[in-house]
Amino acid sequence: YMGPVSSVYDLVTFAVMFFAFAASTAAQQSLFQTGWFVVSMCTQVLVIQMLRTGKIPFVQSTGALPTLLAGGVAIAIACAVPFTAVGRALGLTALPAVFWPVLIAIVGAYLVHAQLVKWAYRRRFEGEWL
Repeated sequence: YMGPVSSVYDLVTFAVMFFAFAASTAAQQSLFQTGWFVVSMCTQVLVIQMLRTGKIPFVQSTGALPTLLAGGVAIAIACAVPFTAVGRALGLTALPAVFWPVLIAIVGAYLVHAQLVKWAYRRRFEGEWL
């Protein structure tokens, strides 16, 4: 159930990076890859919170503090590394300021979509979740 949701947002990210950020040439390959890396890290870290509970995460249920801290650190590192020498050595590039609101929109849509799929799954399987 969740696999296709992730794939949809990979395709959304590809389209946004390709069309909105014009990362469609070999010269812009690093921008494309960096954007995809940051979006993927954020969505995958946050979806862990979606999957760990049948409730609404962060509203009805909060994960253990170490899990929340580790996720927050992972997201912070993923967002910061493109601006560092390590990021440049890995072939990443600094993301433009306009990328960050787009990131929030993509990640927010992904999390809402994942929650809706989770509700549909629970309805289909009579409340069962993991």
